[in-house]
Amino acid sequence: MVKRQLEEPYLGQLSLTDLIQLEREIDTTLIQTKSRKTQLIMESIMALHEKERELREENKHLVEEIAVKERNITSALEMMELDADLANVQVDCQSEHPTLPLL
Repeated sequence: MVKRQLEEPYLGQLSLTDLIQLEREIDTTLIQTKSRKTQLIMESIMALHEKERELREENKHLVEEIAVKERNITSALEMMELDADLANVQVDCQSEHPTLPLL
């Protein structure tokens, strides 16, 4: 009804009652449109909050993984240092007790 009434040839033929009715229909449509827009924005905000929560959780797990890997690397380096120290001690022990060569 609104579209038909807004067409130019019909505008001059509208009565005051028709104009009031047209205004009400336009207001109702505008309210419905704003309501739908608000609903869509709220749904979008809720989806973004959920995505943020998921990303925070994923980040927490990644930070934990990094910490574990760093501890493993530190342990491996410490083991390598101990192995190097042990090798140096063995070399020192061998040089302290020279042996006579067999003929």
